[in-house]
Amino acid sequence: RLEPLGVEEAADYALHHLRAAGADPDRVIDAEALEMLAKATRGVPRRINQAAHLALRLAEAGEAERVDAEVMLESLSQLGLPGGVAGPGESGVMLIPPTEDDAGFRLY
Repeated sequence: RLEPLGVEEAADYALHHLRAAGADPDRVIDAEALEMLAKATRGVPRRINQAAHLALRLAEAGEAERVDAEVMLESLSQLGLPGGVAGPGESGVMLIPPTEDDAGFRLY
């Protein structure tokens, strides 16, 4: 069993994935949003991936220049992660519609 990453390691993990995808992290996510991601996911790589992916999709849908704290808060909320603001009775599970690159809907 893998242990969760620390906050700094979780941030580095997310930044590494952005760079590996060919992105400039400074143009994609701001420092506050990155810190929120690292803390709220408690260093669990699967959660980091899910929250970051959803935040990128939300930023794109909202035509935001990059992921900021507001976008990250919405992502965390929709996933039901701490730091998010999911209301009573909300499961934090949602369907993400397919894009041109996707095969179909995904459950998060």
